[in-house]
This record gives sequence, structure tokens and C-alpha cells, in this order.
Amino acid sequence: MPKSMMIYLSLWSLLVLFPGQSAAAEHRLRILNWEDYLSPEIVAEFEKLHNVKVDIFYYEHDEERDELLATRNGTGYDLVLVDGQSIPGYARLGWLSPLTAAEVPNLSLLSTWWQNYNPDAIGRVMPYGWGTYGIAYRVDLVEKPVTSFAQLFKPVSSLQGKIIMSPQALELVPVALQALGFSMMSHDPRELEAAEILLKSQKPYVYRYAALLLTEKSSLISGEAHAAMAYSGDAAALQALNENIRYAEAEEGQILWFDYWAVLASSTQKELAYQFLDYLQQPEVNARNAEAIYTATFNEKAMAYISEETKNNPAVFPTIQPNASYFVEPDTRHLRRIMSVWHDLNIR
Repeated sequence: MPKSMMIYLSLWSLLVLFPGQSAAAEHRLRILNWEDYLSPEIVAEFEKLHNVKVDIFYYEHDEERDELLATRNGTGYDLVLVDGQSIPGYARLGWLSPLTAAEVPNLSLLSTWWQNYNPDAIGRVMPYGWGTYGIAYRVDLVEKPVTSFAQLFKPVSSLQGKIIMSPQALELVPVALQALGFSMMSHDPRELEAAEILLKSQKPYVYRYAALLLTEKSSLISGEAHAAMAYSGDAAALQALNENIRYAEAEEGQILWFDYWAVLASSTQKELAYQFLDYLQQPEVNARNAEAIYTATFNEKAMAYISEETKNNPAVFPTIQPNASYFVEPDTRHLRRIMSVWHDLNIR
């Protein structure tokens, strides 16, 4: 979730990333993930258990991950953390290896309610984490609680220049639509134009378009930023560092997000990848990982090992509302319009 990051592709790492480079590479599991989204302790335990090396590489946002994989036609990694919007496209490109209880027996421990939101994911990926998408803010630095996206897009003077917005087109544009009272995935050209106008008018007031850092160096921790678009899990992680950080599901409506693990069809370590995912779903292991990354789990048996404090934190385990929206894959024409709006912002 989310996750300040960059892809660390040194000359040395390229030897590890791509198969056929050395004998050592044959004993490595290569993972592409958000930063701070997997417990280092659990990774170390798996390495010791299987006498292997796990190499983890990071991306800053979903579009960067997609571009990185596209340049290699879906090769170079064994496991990739993906969002629900990307799964249909990855499947069409032939990038995904089957992922069912036959490959990962502990998949049977997961609840199935997520399938109603992402049916395209069934049999292709393993659910990992979920939560809501809203606003993190410093209660001690703002004039009043920031509880709506409208407050970010049309900020009061004291909030201007103190806002962090998502760098991702498929989050930024839908949220702008929702702030205007439209459907998050609206195809209406007039509504998309209104969202573009809103985003452009907001730009001078944005401190940065970036994923949130989840360390003491975070702009929300330092106070350089007072509010930000945020994944619920990221907000919970920052709350652990500063008690003045609050999280709000926007008044415009609850937004859900889902993350999944995908085993790439090009992987030379599929069996090891499946073993790693199966290990992650051992209830006690899964619970420790969920607590470490401040993210809700789909593993029902893991809940017995999660602290009451974590289970009762709505930024980690939210209550799903009947009218919740969620990010879905736009069709080709809609995607082009969204990307056009995003490119016109020139935020890179």
C-alpha cells in the first residue's frame, strides 16, 4: 500500500533480475513490490527455511510497475504485487501463471467476499491486502478536520501548498470525479473535462504528487505537508509514528482497494514462488505480516492471532459500506481519456 519508492536497478541487480545470468540466480526468488509492504522478518524466516535468497525490488506507483514489466514483456521477476485494475490486462498479455489452491493449498483459508469485486482475479492471483482510500491529515496543523476530497481540491489558504496528491492517473482522476459528485469511473466527456479543470486549478496548491513515505522522513511527520490522499494502511503506519495523524474516509463516499500477488508466467522459480505464498498464508505468519504492514488480511484464521487493538483500528480493518466504490479496469477509450488528463497535468 501503500509507499515511497524507486526501482533500484543497478548493474549488479540486473544480473539477479533476469534468468540465465548465473548459477546463483537459480536459487533466488525475485519479488517486485511496494516498499514497506512485506515483513522483512518473515522474508528472512522463509530464506532460512528454504535455504534461498529473496531479492525485493520496489516501484513507486502502479503505472511505473506496468511500464517496467512492459519493457520486458512480463519477464524479470517471479512474484509481483498487483492491483485489481491491472489483472485483466496482465491476463490478456499472457503474463500470469495460474494461482489456485492446487498451487497454493493455504489459499483455501482465505475468505471469498473479494471475488464479488474482482471476479477477473479468481484463479489468477492471490489476495494479499485490502482497505480503503481516503485522507491522512495532521489534526494539530489544520484549521478543521480534513474529511472530504473537496477540501483537498479547493483548499483553504492555510492548507495551500501543504497537500500531497497521488501520482497515479487511475487514482487521481477518479478521485477528482468523485470530489465533483460524479461516479468515480465516469465515462461522460463533460464530467471528465470538469475533473481536468479541477485538477489543473488545484495544481498550484499541491506540495507534491507522490506516494507517502512511511518513515520519520515523511512530509506528514515533519509537518511540511498537512494532508494527503492516502491508503488506509499507510495512514495507520504513520499514526504509529505520530499520534497527531488522523485518517478519514472521504465524505464523498467510501473507496475500497485490493492488492494481490501474481506469479509471472515467465518465472523460472514458480514452485518457490508458490511455496512463498503458501508460507504467507499460514495463519500465524499471515497475522504477523498484517500487523507489520498495517493492512487488513483476507485470511480468516489469521484473525485469531491479530491484536484487538489492530482489529479495532478502522484505518486497518474498516467496515465496508453498502455503497462503497472500488477501482476497476477502464476500457481502452476511457483509459486513454484518463491518461490524457493525467499527462496534461505534467506532474512527472
